[in-house]
Amino acid sequence: MDYIRYKLAFETGLHVGADSLEDAAFSICSDTIFSALCIEALKSGGVEELDRFVGYCRKDEIKISDGFPYIGKGFYIPKPICKVDKKEDGDSARKKLFKKLAYIREENIQRYLDGELDPEQELAAFKELGAYALTAKVALDTAENNNLYNVGSYHFHKDNGIFIIVGVKDEEKSEYMFNLLENLSYSGIGGKRSAGYGRFSLKGGVKETASIAEAGQTGHKKYVLLSTAMAKEEELLQALGNAQYQLIKRGGFVFSETYSEQPLKKNDFYSFQSGSVFERPFEGDIFDVSDNGTHPVYRYAKPMFLGVN
Repeated sequence: MDYIRYKLAFETGLHVGADSLEDAAFSICSDTIFSALCIEALKSGGVEELDRFVGYCRKDEIKISDGFPYIGKGFYIPKPICKVDKKEDGDSARKKLFKKLAYIREENIQRYLDGELDPEQELAAFKELGAYALTAKVALDTAENNNLYNVGSYHFHKDNGIFIIVGVKDEEKSEYMFNLLENLSYSGIGGKRSAGYGRFSLKGGVKETASIAEAGQTGHKKYVLLSTAMAKEEELLQALGNAQYQLIKRGGFVFSETYSEQPLKKNDFYSFQSGSVFERPFEGDIFDVSDNGTHPVYRYAKPMFLGVN
């Protein structure tokens, strides 16, 4: 399988909220990217095209990472969720700096695991990513009452944005994914797209040389998760052996005109957060999180791993 890196250079603010409209993140979970691509597939070819895309992903002919920040030519991935023996471990100020780290430049991952990373330098570089903004909006109703609310968004500085890694089985899948992502760039990703948020230019398309590992592969001491994922029930016990991980709750409403007459929520789903560390890679799945609707609702939970020593 080939792995291709794409840059998403945002032309507008990005609204990816966790709990409220005022939230704004500078990263995107792989299940959010998958859902957005499902909508693009549906728009381009109806249910048949949607089933085609989901089938490719279910069979691991297409794989999707989370969306992580890039700053200029530097690509950042989540700090591995594992204990490391740091140099000068007794320095309390240095410990606090390590705790503040959320992302690490890709080429520094082994230095971090070896306890040799300078956290102050890493944090200083990350301050150049962009800025959070809060915009006041007005909702008008028929009674002429003006309801004020705020929308949070993240605005990347020039030459910065979000990158994703896409795994493709062959050239056909590579071209297929490029076309879907290009269509998505015009529609936008995240919330408040009708207000112009989340639109981007697609750049890159460079094949990866990084140590991306497949499920069942051996040869690395640890496997760092690069996507929001969950093991299948029969894989779970083995996957959890000596694993160091965090779980995140994934929810949200179903965006479908045919699913129900009233807006309905998806079933809550718990995933391993990207950055979780495993000793045994797992295959994961695409899960149905529908609840009393007329058709399945898919939650992407396939893993992408970075093998480290």
